[in-house]
Amino acid sequence: MHLSREEITISHYFYGFIKEFKVKRYKLCQTKINKFRRLRQRDHVSLTYANDIPLLTSSIPWDEKTIMGQFWYGLCNDVKDLYLTFNEDPKSL
Repeated sequence: MHLSREEITISHYFYGFIKEFKVKRYKLCQTKINKFRRLRQRDHVSLTYANDIPLLTSSIPWDEKTIMGQFWYGLCNDVKDLYLTFNEDPKSL
């Protein structure tokens, strides 16, 4: 099967587009991962901190346990101490 010059050009641009799309998607994912890893509760209300998580993790290819671990890492120590008074571990975010 021979491709016409037009089909070759379209194919070339399509594969270039796909390659660029993957690069941009990877960079976006890496940006979200970096923002999530730097996210800390600090002096914010824990609900505000928790509301930021879905926005950052929507395209991160991590499993839920990893996301929960990073969430825990970013919590204030006072909230972590309070959590330790509960009897059971959370099953999900």
